[in-house]
Amino acid sequence: GDVIESIKEFDIFSQRSVREAKSIALFPLDECCYTLDALERGLENHLDRLGTEDAWAAERHRLVMKRNFAGIHWQKAFFKELDHSLLDFLGTDPGVIVGDSDALAEAVEKTWAAAQAGFAGAQSLGRFVNTPDELFFSAADLSRRLKEKRVIHVGRVSWEGAGCRTFDQAPQQRGGAGLTEIESVLRDLAADGLRVYLLCNNEGQAERLRKLSQSLPVDGVCVGHLAGGFIDRTQGLALLTDHQIFNRFSRNVRKRKFRGGGAVIPNFEALNRGDFVVHEAYGIGRFVGIRRLRVAGREVDCILLDYHGNDKLTLPVSDLAKLEKFSGEEGHAPLLHKLGGKAWENAKEKTRKAIVVLVQDLIDLYARRSVAEGFAFGSDGELQVEFEAAFEYELTPDQVKAIADVKRDMESKKPMDRLVCGDVGFGKTEVAMRATFKAVNDKKQVAILAPTTILAAQHFDTLSERFAAWPLRIASLHRFRSLKEQKETLAALKEGAVDVLVGTHRLLSKDVVFKDLGLLIVDEEQKFGVKQKERLKEMRAHVDVLALSATPIPRSLHMSMLGTRDLSIIATPPRNRLPIETRVISWDPAAVRDALEAELSRGGQAFFVHNRINDMDEEAKRVQGLVPHARVGVAHGQMEEGTLERVMATFVNREYDVLLCTAIIESGIDIPNANTLIVHRADLFGLSQLYQLRGRVGRSSAQAHCLLISPDANRFSDDAKKKLFALEKFTDLGSGFQIAMRDLEIRGAGNLLGLEQSGHIAAVGFETYCRMLQDAVKELQGGKAPPPLNPEIDFPVDAFLPEEYVEESRQRTLLYQKISRLSAFGEIENMGRELEDRFGALPEPARMLLRTVEARVAAQNIGCAKIEIRENALLLHFSEAHMPEREALPALATRTRQPSRFLYGTPLQLRVELNPPQRGDVVALVEQAAEVLREMAGKM
Repeated sequence: GDVIESIKEFDIFSQRSVREAKSIALFPLDECCYTLDALERGLENHLDRLGTEDAWAAERHRLVMKRNFAGIHWQKAFFKELDHSLLDFLGTDPGVIVGDSDALAEAVEKTWAAAQAGFAGAQSLGRFVNTPDELFFSAADLSRRLKEKRVIHVGRVSWEGAGCRTFDQAPQQRGGAGLTEIESVLRDLAADGLRVYLLCNNEGQAERLRKLSQSLPVDGVCVGHLAGGFIDRTQGLALLTDHQIFNRFSRNVRKRKFRGGGAVIPNFEALNRGDFVVHEAYGIGRFVGIRRLRVAGREVDCILLDYHGNDKLTLPVSDLAKLEKFSGEEGHAPLLHKLGGKAWENAKEKTRKAIVVLVQDLIDLYARRSVAEGFAFGSDGELQVEFEAAFEYELTPDQVKAIADVKRDMESKKPMDRLVCGDVGFGKTEVAMRATFKAVNDKKQVAILAPTTILAAQHFDTLSERFAAWPLRIASLHRFRSLKEQKETLAALKEGAVDVLVGTHRLLSKDVVFKDLGLLIVDEEQKFGVKQKERLKEMRAHVDVLALSATPIPRSLHMSMLGTRDLSIIATPPRNRLPIETRVISWDPAAVRDALEAELSRGGQAFFVHNRINDMDEEAKRVQGLVPHARVGVAHGQMEEGTLERVMATFVNREYDVLLCTAIIESGIDIPNANTLIVHRADLFGLSQLYQLRGRVGRSSAQAHCLLISPDANRFSDDAKKKLFALEKFTDLGSGFQIAMRDLEIRGAGNLLGLEQSGHIAAVGFETYCRMLQDAVKELQGGKAPPPLNPEIDFPVDAFLPEEYVEESRQRTLLYQKISRLSAFGEIENMGRELEDRFGALPEPARMLLRTVEARVAAQNIGCAKIEIRENALLLHFSEAHMPEREALPALATRTRQPSRFLYGTPLQLRVELNPPQRGDVVALVEQAAEVLREMAGKM
């Protein structure tokens, strides 16, 4: 076979090599790995259990077709290759450490009970599975097997008896008072002759502690994982964890979340055959594909477009930069324009007139924001540094930038209006926490607005925990608070006795009066209604506003893109986070049961979303019937006061295995142990809503699964199909931004400053509409600019990506899209390195393609409308609107290394003589021409 010359790690998004590896370990995807021969032998040995040969054939077909599936481990004893336990692979020499015999016995009993219940359920469904004793050790079996090994029992140790005690008496405050108290404790320990060390769970936190502890009697700061510190006087050692220093005893110490090295949002999506596109000159057409054509004696790749009346349009691939995917209203199929007709120009003119009014509103908004006088917060002080040092995880680069953006806005006199867009679990809350502390530290009040009571309650708990030792008063306001509690909170708020108020849309009521509100944080703004958004618009005039969202509504997103609202994107995921495995299926009791059993068997929990309250009890019975041993809880928004909170608390405490609920869980709920989500009638949900629901799982390092259950594919609409399959497609971490854009494509975009939909977007497409809007804004702000220059390059060489070089057609289209958008020489060089890295050495047509792009970029820099090679000479045709001053042209010509002369005509031309090594060497001519053009562009 072929010899592997090297092994390289590559980035999954860019496909670029990251580093070379000396070796690579390939692991199976599942515990159950078997051959087809073993499968058939196992089925033959247990033919009596199946009853008939037809049943055997049906079972074999099911296993062969599915191979590995959820629940295969229930059949592993049939296949002798799988019938082993971990203990079988350990000889007599290695020791087995048992950490807690009681806990082990309890786990064995629980697993045995689950296996028996699962076997009974499988039998009732007629499934072919092993009996529990064929799959698991009973407590007696395990005890017997362990006696054959060298076992080390580690029980609960009393450190006091060993001359060592746990250090549980940590300071109960943070901030200045907390550090004073911790300093006193550390000095006492040092005075006793102990060596004192501080332990953090990541290097970033360790570095912060080193700075804070420079004046403290500490022997060192190190990185490691312990639930608590200890004092061992026999060894003369004292160790304190950062959890103790910053009073985090109320938390469960979680595994370190190493953040960083994640992927960013891809910028391009390849055009697919049949996509509607908009060309700036010809209007709306349908993309057919890219074809190789022979033009003027040379081969080139061209774009093929269909237009009205079977009109065909062939364009060079460089025109891909002029094509935009058509994005209009949901379910709206645009009419194709006729080549040479007036419909496209009429549609653009009508849209231009409508945009004039919109742009004036936009300019007025700019003006109001630029002259509005807000509160300028002070720069960070020592307390801010101490508060931020208490954050136990490392920040991602995107988080660092978002935090810096927010602080810069807050320290400006202009009221902040910033949207922080980041996927679920990517760290938006920490950005809000630091902004909150900054505001309160400057004696300003903060309001945190959440769309649901559950999310508001979770924010309240998180804030209370994080700010527990600081002298802040945090209050909540939502429908679960009694009228008396609400009145007391409102009175304290008005007097300034409440620093941070967390709540639902109740915060926007007229009776909610702040003494000195300085910052409003809005979580998941898209969940609020029109009236609430209008109230928020009023508040933006004089209060700093920070909005957080994983999938922002198109209006919010594109106001940010157009510059009327500032935007920060957090696109870097935690490195140990896995994409959520997403499947769209019809209702299948066996598939649902397998998914739930698989999650419960690994000690996890599951959400089952059923968005109809009137039959939730019947649905709960159906789920309970599928997994009889599971503890099923029910939650929805119409529960009585306090009941919903108790149900959620019970689920968080793992006293429920499955939570049957409505979409009330879609925003912000953070339960890392829940990693399976089943959505019943997923076709009835919106795309962003489904994405938010899916974000409730996959918030730990465990592989998460999502089942979207819908009716038969023939029974739901095209738009429902688009939504569901978009979820299947966008499973990568950081897809929230893409989902928002896809949602815009499906649902359409509205008037960016009003409440009504705009029919003009449907006429020209959203991207064209936005570009026209931006052009109009620039024109009003700085005068009319000349139209963009799109030079024509006429070089007599084959310039394309050969099929044998890039075999997959969609990949070639994607690369052509990227190449057509290159706008700098450095980008072109980087593109060449990318092609060589991914596909190998550049063939001549690909090299000539990049040289042609170099010529196009140079032509734009020096103001040429057309560049061609004729008879060993380079001809430059300058554009009257873009050319340099006439006085500069002779100097420009003399700076080239080749003999050149001007042809003063209309249009103005420059002829540069080229000297190929031999006559007819067109490749050498192109190479020389590209070098000359690049040199000229560098002199401009």
